[in-house]
Amino acid sequence: MMRFVLLLAMTVTCAFGDCLEGWRELNEHCYSFHKEAVTWIVAFSYCESIRARLVEIHSEEVEKWLVTQLDELGFEKTFAGMSRRIHAPNWLWETSGICPTYTNWIDGEPNGDASEECLEINVDASKGWNDVSCVENKPFICEKSAKGINLLEYLNLRP
Repeated sequence: MMRFVLLLAMTVTCAFGDCLEGWRELNEHCYSFHKEAVTWIVAFSYCESIRARLVEIHSEEVEKWLVTQLDELGFEKTFAGMSRRIHAPNWLWETSGICPTYTNWIDGEPNGDASEECLEINVDASKGWNDVSCVENKPFICEKSAKGINLLEYLNLRP
């Protein structure tokens, strides 16, 4: 009987919402906003540890929504999942390996500084994307699909 309950818990998709508690949803994606400032690598690793990814922005619609959320939460500058750490000088979304088709760089950015290999989203007066050092400490956003969140994940992975 216990095996049956465990198997059921592992396969049942939550019927009470598409995203885990504390996450916000847009277009079948769930987003978790983390105020604690950490390096890009720590943020990337944390998102992976909760079966998510450091946020990828593939459209103006998603970016505008994220900026609204960040503004509401009082975030000014936040890490996103694009870098050129491995494939310099090319910028890629690290988890998916996709070259960006949508960008919103601040004028003059990326400026080519060799020490600035990670993406930050600015919500402050400069609004837009900036290349920054990956070892700076910043808040971050994790993203995952809203589809297929199972009961065990709901119970164990709430932020």
